[in-house]
Amino acid sequence: MGTSVRCWKVSKKNPPQELEIGAPELEEHFEDWVENSVELIDPSLLIIGRQIENIDLLAIDDEGQLVIIELKRDILPRIVLEQALEYASLVATWTPEKVTSIAEEYLRKSIYEAFEERFEKSLEDTGGVNSDQRILLIGCRRDSTLERMVTWLSDRKIPINIITLSFFVLPDGQDILVRSLLVSEEEEKTRRAAMKGARTTMTEEEIEIQIHQKDLKDLVNSFEILDNCPALNWVFGVDGYDYELKIPREDGPPLRRKAVQILFTPSKHGKLRIGILVSNFAKLLKIDEEDVAKALPKAKWDDTWRGKESYLGSPEECRKLSNAIVKLLEGNRAVID
Repeated sequence: MGTSVRCWKVSKKNPPQELEIGAPELEEHFEDWVENSVELIDPSLLIIGRQIENIDLLAIDDEGQLVIIELKRDILPRIVLEQALEYASLVATWTPEKVTSIAEEYLRKSIYEAFEERFEKSLEDTGGVNSDQRILLIGCRRDSTLERMVTWLSDRKIPINIITLSFFVLPDGQDILVRSLLVSEEEEKTRRAAMKGARTTMTEEEIEIQIHQKDLKDLVNSFEILDNCPALNWVFGVDGYDYELKIPREDGPPLRRKAVQILFTPSKHGKLRIGILVSNFAKLLKIDEEDVAKALPKAKWDDTWRGKESYLGSPEECRKLSNAIVKLLEGNRAVID
């Protein structure tokens, strides 16, 4: 027996009216629908291939993981799990070069370009191409034994899920599509984050605790000028909070990139750790990274994979840096202290 989905039309005046199952011929089109409107199953996906070494659809998610998608028009049989695991183990052996080649042939553009257009961030900021793999099994009904097996695997942190797409008919004859997931999106994201050791962004309360415990209030307040800079957008980060830039591009929405990081977790008592993403300033301003670095006040800057970082211990140092950042962004116009 398979897990079934039932659907009712409700109103204030009439009792619930159960909807009839939709026309079976609609199931013939759902593979095309999933390919062309992947949001039906998961908004964090970009399709990069179809029928690649017998894989129905191949996608990449916003974390750089490859997603093996297996579709069945009717009920999902137990054998589909064996097939999907075989495909996932095969994909795990693929080099980034092979994946980018497959994607370029399908997308007719670089996977890096398509990824930025889809998710408004760089693929290089993730774990990288094919950093991991996960499985989505999609059908119109699912076998209860398969459901039990997938639940067992998911509970043991194997990244796999079942999505059911069901068709129903409204009283006026209009067809609707209903999606159901075996593992909820929230639970699946939490499990994936736990597997990767990913950290969540700090909360306002956590930041306030750090500021109080480390006596950083005056230093933090010295960066308030950045809040009024139209080129920067304030967001919570995993170690504190970040100021982001929007880098324009001709063929899509602007790319959001970190510019300045206020890093409370590594900060010390009376010493505020600041990160500057030099490369992103350079991209926005179309200048060399060296010119960006020269515009920063003299400090003991540490070069990191993300840019430059330093501990600042006085409000004067913080004000000098924040003023220099605004001056740099405003094209060297004077900034009043």
